[in-house]
Amino acid sequence: MTSNREPTVGLEHLVALHPGAEITAVPLAAATHQALDEVRRGLADLVAQGLLLPIGVDRYHRILDGHGLSKYVTTAHPVRRAMIAWYLTHAAAADVAINPHSRRYSPVYQGLTAHPFPTARAAHTWWAHAQSNIVAAQQVASDEGWDDLVYQLAEAVWNPLRATYSDDLVHTLRVGVHAARRSAHLLETVFHARLAYAESVRQRHESAIAAATHAVHQASTCGDSGVQAMALSARAHAHLAAGQSDPALADLTAALPLEQKSGSTRRMALWRRRMGRVYTATGDYNLAIQHLHEAARLLDGTGDHLTHARTLTHLAETRLRTGQPIQALIALRLIKSTAISDATPRYRVHALTIEGQAHAQRGDTTLADHAYSQAIALCDLHLPESTRDRTHVHHLRDQQAGTSRPRWPADDLTLQ
Repeated sequence: MTSNREPTVGLEHLVALHPGAEITAVPLAAATHQALDEVRRGLADLVAQGLLLPIGVDRYHRILDGHGLSKYVTTAHPVRRAMIAWYLTHAAAADVAINPHSRRYSPVYQGLTAHPFPTARAAHTWWAHAQSNIVAAQQVASDEGWDDLVYQLAEAVWNPLRATYSDDLVHTLRVGVHAARRSAHLLETVFHARLAYAESVRQRHESAIAAATHAVHQASTCGDSGVQAMALSARAHAHLAAGQSDPALADLTAALPLEQKSGSTRRMALWRRRMGRVYTATGDYNLAIQHLHEAARLLDGTGDHLTHARTLTHLAETRLRTGQPIQALIALRLIKSTAISDATPRYRVHALTIEGQAHAQRGDTTLADHAYSQAIALCDLHLPESTRDRTHVHHLRDQQAGTSRPRWPADDLTLQ
């Protein structure tokens, strides 16, 4: 009886120190260097005592009311920091699995030795369960004054969360800004630029332009041409989302020599894609198609299948606006299957919507309805909060043959 109770008492303390309410054995074992099986047995004992509620395989919800677990919580506890560091390492690994091509700034990425997520889909699956704990981990780190953990977590959440630009993403970025500022880290500027993307997609245009302008001003003195170009691109995105194509074009023009300086094929391709989106918005479709086609060509050799796929989808969308449904479908057919398997639900909804519109323009209502139905099913399954996407697809499906002028939602005009 004693051998069972001793680890359980220790686990009560450990569970109380855990930064989020959803408990799994692995971070607890890693933070204390205990055997995983021993921790699992201890968690089962806590379930029997009514301190934890099972919610899945090796997953539990912490029950606080009436059990006094708060008596175990102490500030600046090294085990609590170790658990947050575990979440940071795994969040960074998931971030890299989801998008291995982006530039990283935090020390955690330099120290990644294990890669627990073999595919982007595996990373997304883990993230779906871990998100609430990671957001909680950042808040606890902020409360404890662990700025190094705070700003690194704010970077790690970017790729996993930006598909929906959720409240969690905006919150982590804002907390990250303050931590990076106190640490005099370049990420302060990066986070302002990313906030601009998030706010513009959420149609908070004044806030988006203000955040991007702040990033542009900070970047001008940082001596990093890549960050300077990123800040200008973020402001171009914010201007375009607000319907201001002229300042968007001016910012991208200013970013060009900075992108050329990098010597990066991928960055030049992204600049081309952004230019294509601006010209699509202004109705200069020939220029838009030229830029998007060149962007797709450049990306085809980079190994970045998902960005290549998104570029082809934008090219197909622009083809539709010029009444070229066959060319739009050809562009969509060039998308690699690996890109689709790794893509976020929101991107797949976008691609299926464009495919449905292409079939509708051709007069094939059966194939159009099939594509729209797939898009709606994805919305219902993975994007229940995204009423705008769902409403747009329902509107298009109701049109059937597309006899009325198509509506183009503003958030399709992304420059990322």
